[in-house]
Amino acid sequence: MFHVPFYKAVADDKSEIFKAWAEGSGGWIIATGALGTGLDVAGVTHVIHLDRPYGMTNFVQQTGRGGRGGIIGHPTVVVNSKAVGSKDRSAVLSRDSVDAIEEEALTMYLKTTGCRREAIAVYMDGLSDVDAGSCESIDGVWCDYCMKAFQCVPPRLSGLAVAKTESDGSHMMDE
Repeated sequence: MFHVPFYKAVADDKSEIFKAWAEGSGGWIIATGALGTGLDVAGVTHVIHLDRPYGMTNFVQQTGRGGRGGIIGHPTVVVNSKAVGSKDRSAVLSRDSVDAIEEEALTMYLKTTGCRREAIAVYMDGLSDVDAGSCESIDGVWCDYCMKAFQCVPPRLSGLAVAKTESDGSHMMDE
């Protein structure tokens, strides 16, 4: 069990929780999207999403909370792979709405079998697949696909250890 503070929009002690965490005494923090946009705290190395974010732009903004001050940020999305392309959320969206387009872009990112940074560049920067490049051609900060393809060592989550490696290569983490 993790003993970390929880930050959400409606909480009496949210300013105290944020201050303790931002000043370095908090370590890890669990937060809703209420913590996301506009956050500029040094030392954030990992942003972990439990379930899929609401669209590509939200994902990119929330993920961008990590990696300030020259530190490389590492995003992780923990989601049931069977739910990635599920029609549950898209069923209530108009086919051409911004939200539907955002959801489709995020689904493409989550389901890609190639460079994830390329998938982001195609949507966020309007680049073609050819112009977007890959981790190897951008700046040497590598996504999970490129790390496997080029046999790089993945980043370690400080404060956590692998408790169990599953047969599919995924890991169960422990404090």
